[in-house]
Amino acid sequence: SVDLDADKNVWIRNQDLTVELEGDLILNRDERGLYFRGDMSILRGSYYVAGNKFEITDGTFDFSASETLRPSMQINAYTPFLGDVNNPAGTPSSSSDDNIYLALTWPYDEKEPRIKLSYEGAPGYSDAEIWAMLGRNSIGAGVATNALQRVIDSQMTGGVDVQVGQRRIDPKKSETETTVGLQKYLWQDIYLRYQRGFSTQSEQEVSVEYRLGRRFLIRSQMIQNSRKRTSATPGQYYDEYNVDFKYRFEF
Repeated sequence: SVDLDADKNVWIRNQDLTVELEGDLILNRDERGLYFRGDMSILRGSYYVAGNKFEITDGTFDFSASETLRPSMQINAYTPFLGDVNNPAGTPSSSSDDNIYLALTWPYDEKEPRIKLSYEGAPGYSDAEIWAMLGRNSIGAGVATNALQRVIDSQMTGGVDVQVGQRRIDPKKSETETTVGLQKYLWQDIYLRYQRGFSTQSEQEVSVEYRLGRRFLIRSQMIQNSRKRTSATPGQYYDEYNVDFKYRFEF
């Protein structure tokens, strides 16, 4: 019997899923065989669906079934809609800043996950319409960035996590840019993240996280806006400085 106590920096990486986990597990072997007990929570990560990169907001891996090593999974995630901002799926127009949300549940005894999609824009979108929106969501750029990230991941060492993605440059237009981010634990409790886009209107972002145990997190962030140098209107764009305090609890 082995107790596993992990408060951060435990990663699962495969072709579709990249997540950092924390939690408590018991690895046990007896006359019935080998099995896990316990659960792990997702601290950060991404999940690819139909060529779209969803950023994970929260989730769990629950090892509660003694007859298998497979966990039951639950994931909540989102991806920005980057398609036609005026008519995304042949339905009434919506805001360009709206997200597509994903709720995934995958019981340990089922072969395929259950996926529920919802849209932040105008109400009344069916699952079929949202799946169609994902197909229009800059799918060519999504496939290219996914392939680029996998190539980079295969070459990286030293615990550096590379994130390649797409984001809209102007909320009123469909133009997007590719972004690349580097993330790494500098020390046991300090997590550094740097991200920037490859365009003249891009932003570069530096953030540092300090995790005080499993419940309290401090994050400081600086966002440098490149458009303030090219804008014809002085003072139209600004740099941002943010400090976040997060306390986590379960009920």
